[in-house]
Amino acid sequence: MARLAVHAPDLNIFSANFVFRDALGWEIAQDGRQFLSATAKAVAGQREALINHLFLVQRSR
Repeated sequence: MARLAVHAPDLNIFSANFVFRDALGWEIAQDGRQFLSATAKAVAGQREALINHLFLVQRSR
């Protein structure tokens, strides 16, 4: 959750209807799944860009 909060600090998963809570527990809504997927892809893209940058810097030395 901490890593997610960095990318969406004002997110309220309940008011955004990403998660539903009832007597049986919690359920991630379709919009919530799409948000998590998009966030994961964005983070992966940032990580890949950083790795590529570090690799190029290392090779240029």
